[in-house]
Amino acid sequence: MKISVLASGSKGNCTFVEVNGTKLLIDIGISHARLTKELEKINVDPQAIDAVLITHSHSDHVCGLDVLCKNYNIDIYAMPKLVKKISNGREVFVPYKEQYEINNVSIHVIKTSHDCPDSVGFIIDNRLVYITDTGYLHQKYFDVLKNNPEFLTDNPKC
Repeated sequence: MKISVLASGSKGNCTFVEVNGTKLLIDIGISHARLTKELEKINVDPQAIDAVLITHSHSDHVCGLDVLCKNYNIDIYAMPKLVKKISNGREVFVPYKEQYEINNVSIHVIKTSHDCPDSVGFIIDNRLVYITDTGYLHQKYFDVLKNNPEFLTDNPKC
């Protein structure tokens, strides 16, 4: 698994994750020029991105999505209330279930507490927990996150 935080903070958020050859972006809150520059630093071609997972609709998490969609044929995954805001006529995959797969990489959706509808985090391939901009986590997620050996960084699969 390869993880690179390309941008983090109120001026933009974007993280690159590669699992078994599947290349994902989590959020795209930076310009296309900056995304291209950051991906170049880690030797990733933007055309090789398989999907973008969106945590929530704030501009520092989605402002680069329109340009990305115009330039590349990348699948977008977002929660139902975000689709109208970000789709602009493009098909957006809506994960109605709490778990789905992208190219055999499991994505578990965790609902988070934030000041916009349908804010979520992700557990990717049972190895990466990605949560941002949240006040608290619901107790129902504690068991899946607490002391789970599959989530420890010393896991030989990582």
